[in-house]
This record gives sequence, structure tokens and C-alpha cells, in this order.
Amino acid sequence: MKTNKILLVAIFSVTSSIFLCFDDVFGQSKSYNIVNNVDVKINKPHEPKIAQSITPQTNQRLINELQELVRRNKKGIVLIQNQEEAHVFIAESISELVIIDLENPHLMRILEEDRKLRKISASDLLTIAREVGGIGVKKRTEENYKKAYNFYRFALLVATYYQDTKGIDVVSTNIWYLLQELNYHKRGKAVALRLQQDELRQQNQAGQDLAPIQRLVSEDSKALLLRLKQIKEKLPLTNKDEQIYLLLLIHRLAALASNNSERIASLNQMVSLAQNPEQERILLKAIIDEFAQTSILEVFAAEGMIVEKDLSLKQFKQIWQLYLKYRKNLDQVEPSQFLPRLNFALLNFQYLRSNTVRAGGSFGHRSSYIVSEFLQPIGRDLVFIFGKAGYHQEAMQISEEIRSRALVDWMGRTHPNSRLSLNPSMSGSVGEVYPASYDETILTAKRINAPLLIYSKDQYGYSVWLLGENGEFFNSRIENPDKVIDRILQQLPYASNDKDINALQGASRSIFQVTQKSELSNEDLDIELNKLYKILLPQVIQEGLIQLKANRIAIVTDNTLDFIPFSALRTNDGQYLIEKYEIFYLPSVTAQLLIEDDERVSNVQLPDINNNETQRNIFLIGNPLFSNPYTVIFNGRKHQLNFSRLPGTETEVKSIAELLNVKPILGKDANLKVLLDSINQTTFFDIPIPQKLPLLHIASHGILFSEAPEESFVALSEGKITARFLYENDPGVRFEMVILSSCQTALGVSHPDSTIGLSNAFLVAGANTVGSTLWQISDNATVDLMMEFYKELLQGKNVATALRQAQIKMIKNPKWRHPHYWASFKIIGSTNNPLISK
Repeated sequence: MKTNKILLVAIFSVTSSIFLCFDDVFGQSKSYNIVNNVDVKINKPHEPKIAQSITPQTNQRLINELQELVRRNKKGIVLIQNQEEAHVFIAESISELVIIDLENPHLMRILEEDRKLRKISASDLLTIAREVGGIGVKKRTEENYKKAYNFYRFALLVATYYQDTKGIDVVSTNIWYLLQELNYHKRGKAVALRLQQDELRQQNQAGQDLAPIQRLVSEDSKALLLRLKQIKEKLPLTNKDEQIYLLLLIHRLAALASNNSERIASLNQMVSLAQNPEQERILLKAIIDEFAQTSILEVFAAEGMIVEKDLSLKQFKQIWQLYLKYRKNLDQVEPSQFLPRLNFALLNFQYLRSNTVRAGGSFGHRSSYIVSEFLQPIGRDLVFIFGKAGYHQEAMQISEEIRSRALVDWMGRTHPNSRLSLNPSMSGSVGEVYPASYDETILTAKRINAPLLIYSKDQYGYSVWLLGENGEFFNSRIENPDKVIDRILQQLPYASNDKDINALQGASRSIFQVTQKSELSNEDLDIELNKLYKILLPQVIQEGLIQLKANRIAIVTDNTLDFIPFSALRTNDGQYLIEKYEIFYLPSVTAQLLIEDDERVSNVQLPDINNNETQRNIFLIGNPLFSNPYTVIFNGRKHQLNFSRLPGTETEVKSIAELLNVKPILGKDANLKVLLDSINQTTFFDIPIPQKLPLLHIASHGILFSEAPEESFVALSEGKITARFLYENDPGVRFEMVILSSCQTALGVSHPDSTIGLSNAFLVAGANTVGSTLWQISDNATVDLMMEFYKELLQGKNVATALRQAQIKMIKNPKWRHPHYWASFKIIGSTNNPLISK
């Protein structure tokens, strides 16, 4: 059975360090394993050799030899064995041989029934238990789960008998991890279609392993739970630290015993007792453990999708609110105690998300967004804890696994690819795309010939990683940059809040009026842009770019950074960042892999500027004849919007059309029906599928609705192109490149999973490259910028190079030098030139 690499990183690191807790409780000792060849002469009587295989014959000979050792040395020996192997320990507090069979069905009562065992001192027996627990860890890492539990149960029995709470905590935690790991294998994961049979075999094997272990764990835990409650009852009520610690152990044993009422009761008691940071951290462990067993019904109930008739469904919502309250303490925790907990919680929510995607269609993807409301905070906390523990590459990999998951799944419908996956134990549609691995991320950097600059937001700030084409790796942390970002946003013409919707009067392509901005001189703005440069590209990242000798950067932004014009950041030598590097953006590495797959197989109808027939493959739309008012309804409110004509867009589109020898689509013809009817259709199982066309350029009004981002749209004659239409139109509107020369089309609302807006919607609809804008753009400046951009494309430049050259020319023109006029434009996705052969 193949184990998830990231999962093992977390478990290995934790189990190797968490068992150090035993050092303070059990003291130090040596354990002695037994060798294959029992006939080997034992030279040192206090150091029996190692045997890995036990048969009835060799076992009896071993027992005889050990009895002889006890007689000669007057020191006791404890032989702990199962059907296949045995381990020997010295016990100086006795002078006889004690044999313990780990597969004894009455093992949990052995301390009450075996007088010889009780003669061993508590110190010796606890020391032996520590070593036996360590053997259990080794067996679990070898995925020998049954053997692992046999060793664990003895260690747990001893720790409970002697009321050693630290020992109980350590062993019960590892039993919990064992069951979660085995359950993870049983439920399985979504894998590529070619790997279905292998994954199903692994799931079946895990199911066979899990059932008997789970029964035994449940029976053992029920017995030990009673003892633990007795220990708690003897504690003074004033000892809240010990009370809440014991409640954590009761909560865990109740979960292992499948005693839900006791589990919830102990959690509620912990909530009432937690009053200081240490107590809150203990409570947080129990809360996160709950998430490893959350069901999809609990998630839907928390979101109001189903009626909460079952009290247990209501409980999850309360637990989630507790998590949001107490997760603020994660920056103070010991990472080893929280890595596996958060990891198993994330794995469970990833499994739940797979379930929702299987529902298929719009409902399935929208449901996946609901699961992501819970998955994302857990995943981002795990990324932070991985980084805190020093596992920076693993942190970057987890960030990719949770980044833009819904987006790439939607893209999978319109981008032919080899990444569709399915959990063979689930029924439903194939709609999930498996995320890029760490190795694939390195290869992506190599293929696009650019280092990846990747950001991940968490509750404390951002993690930032720089990955070179040959695997060079740099990492840093960014404290929350919002204050500096706010000052930048005040200086550039981002739109006001959409609650103040009004028709824009003037030569700009937004319907928003600009709110009052604070005034800074150009010099002061440059200072702020340099401050932001130093924040977003810390010194180690700057040095990494120099070391890599990079001349282009692929940036994967996150959260507020989606709104930042990286091209306008001022470097320490006074240049804009775009003057030093080509800059383009990726929604995620996985999205880039989908785009690359699509580019390899799509038969794009390339234009020929000397052949008017092929020019029908290029659509240049501008200056629509608006049919005011445009009505939008969301949140129960009706909005009626009126647009003014944009003569500058007609100038822009006509100029580009002349360059490309294309007839522009203007005025009343600039509508969605003309666009869709003009696209040639092919069929697949009688379903019309648009052929991949090279270019769609739209110059018109754009609008973002932050309260309902799926209703954001670009205005056309007799209607509009909404984000909702693009998300839900299964055939897609498949263009190699889409340029949205409209205001704020790069903006969207940052859902925990991914930004919802027009740029991503066009990627979902089938585009491989989207050019869009961050703020309100000037008509005249945009005409000049777009003309230079297309001239560069016609010279064979790639898309990122073409935009960079056009922006540099704008910078050199005193009239357009201010970032307001050129830095709004960004390229997302592929940089391949759609006007030339690949």
C-alpha cells in the first residue's frame, strides 16, 4: 500500500518527537529484540540477541535460554511476543521470567490477573511500556497496522493502570493516528483513471485491515475509558489544568470507543474549563480531532442546506465556531502536536469535497465551494504549521493542493487533459482534477522557463516561496501587508464599493464612480511602491531571483495580492519591476498543467493576415450599442444600470482590426448571440463543442459585483456576458486568448477556494490566456497600450513579452508614465502567442 508522502512527513516527524514525552515519565532503558537464529551463542547474558521470527519450537528454546539467564544473573526478564516476533526487556525489580502474549484477548485485564506481572516495579513496567510503544510506532510506519496496535494496546494498558496521563496521551494519540491513517487508505482518494484498479485494491486491503483493529480498539477503549473517568473523579476541582488534560484523554478514548455522547460531553466540559492559553491549546487539539470525523451532512447542516433534526449535526456548527475562536493560538503551539491533527482533518475535508464534486454539474461544483469554506482555513493553518516546523517544501505542496480547487475542476470540463481523477469507491460523475505534485511543480517552472513566485495567505500573514527551474528553493514569511496595500489602493483608480453603483460619466470603462482618494505626489507614490516591493519580495527572495538569473517571473498570488499590480512595484534601484522582469500570473500550478495539456491537443484555427477567410477566427468587439437599462438582481434587490457609449473602444478595436486584417464587430452587432452563432461547432456524442479559436478581444464596460461576483459582467449590445454564464455554459466559449479591455475585469471576490470573477470565468469557459485589468482604465491610454501590444505579438513575441514591451514604451512616454495608465493590465495563464504556430 503506497502512503501519501505528505501524510508520512507529518506522522514521522510527530511520532519521532512526541515519544520524547515518555523520557520524563518512564526514564531511560534499553530494549532487546531477538535474532532470527536463536542458536547464536549469547556472549553477554544481559544482552540477548535479536530474533525476528518465532515458531513454537524456536520459542520454547528461547524461553529455556531466558530462564537460564534469569537463574544465572538473578535479574528478571520480560518476554513480550506475538505470533511472529518477540522482544526481550530487562526488569531488575524481579528475578524471574515474565511472558506477555500481545494477542491475548484478555490483555486489558492482565495486570489484575497476572501476579508475576504485578511484581514488576512501576518504574520498570513503565519503561518497558515506553519501548513497546516505540516498537508500535515503527510497525505503523511500516504499515503493519495490526502489529502496531498490539504493541500500542499494551503500552496504553500500562500507562492507564499506573495513571500516567502523559503516557496515556502519547499512546492514545498514536492509536488515533493509526486509525485515521488506515481509514484514509480505506476511503481512498481520487486518482487518475488509469490507476483505478490499483487504488481499489489498496482500498479493499485497508478495509480488511481496519475492521478487526477497529473492533479491538473499541473494546479496549471502553474498558480503559471507565478507568480514566475514575482518575478524573479523584482530582480536585480546583486543579483545572489537570482536569482539562484528562478531559482531552477522555475525549480521545470516547472517540476510539465510538461513544459519541461521552465524546461531546467531554468536549463541552473542556470548553467551560479553558481559561488560559495553555488550556485553550489543549481544547484546540480536541476540536481539530473532531474534524477528522466530520460528515458531509454536518457540513450541509452548518450551511443551512438541510434541516438540523439530529443534535449531532448541530454540534458541528458549534465546534466550527470554537475552532475559529481558538485557532488564533496556533502561532504559539508546538508544531509536532498539531501537524498530524490538521493533516487528518484536511484529508477528511478533501474526501468530503470529492464527494460533492461527484454530484456533477453546477450543483456539484457549487457544493464543493461550500465544503471549501471549511477546508480552506484548516488547510491554510496546516500550511502555516508546516512552515513553523521548518517543512517549507511540504508547506508549498499543501498550498498547491488546496489552491483554486473548484476553479481547476471547472476548467477540466473545457480543457482536454490527462488529470481527471476518480475515487473508485465513489459513484457519480468524473469531475475532479488531481493537483500538481512537488516534482510536477519543478517541471512546470522548467517548461515555462520562469521561476515560480508563490504566495499563500494565512491568519498571520503570507508564506512566500520561490522555486527555480532546477528545483532551487527559497522561502520567507510576510507579515500582514494590508496597511501598505491600502495606501497603494488609495492612489490608483480602483472602483468604489459597488453599493454606490452609478453610471460613469467620462472616458473610462467602468460604471463605478471613484470615491475620494488621498493625494500623494508621484514621488510619495514611488516610495509606497518601494515599501510594498520590499514587503512582497523579502530580501531572501530578491537574492534568489538574482541567483537564478531570472528574466521572467510566473506569480501565483493569493487573497488581497490578487489586486496588486506587481509590474508597478518600485525596486531598490528605482526601476519598476516590469522593467527588470517579464511578469505573468498563474491561478495555480495545476491550472497551468491543464492549460498545457489543452495546448498540446487543441487544434487551434490559426489566422492568416493575408487570408480574409481565416480572419473569421478572430473576434474584435467594441463600442456596443447599449440597450439601457441593464437589470441585475441579487440578494433580493433589483439594480438597473445605464451605460454611456465608449467611442475610444471603437477607435481601439478598429486600429487592432487594421493591424490584423480583421473586420471588427461594432455597435448593435457587438452582442452575445452574434458571437456564439459565429463560432464554428463540432460535436462529441451529439453535444456541440466550440472549436478552439485564437483570439477574442472585448472593449466595453465592465462591472464587478462584490456581493454576487457570479453576476459580474461585460456589457454588450442587447445583453451581457456574465461570469455565471461562463461558469455554467458546459460547451464553453473556447478561445486560446481572451483580452478584456474593460475596467476591473481582473478583479473578483476572494472566496476561500479561489477568486470568483470574470478572468477566472473565461478560464473556466476554455481560454488558456486571459488579459484583464485591475482598475478603471483610460480610453486614450488603453488604445496606445493595446496597439503596441498587438504590434509586438505580430512580431512573434510571446504574450508576456509583448505586454512588457508595450508597458515599457508607455513608461518612456511622459504622457503615460504614471502606473495609472499601464500597470492595470495583467496576463493570466499561458504566454504562448495565439497568432503564431506553437
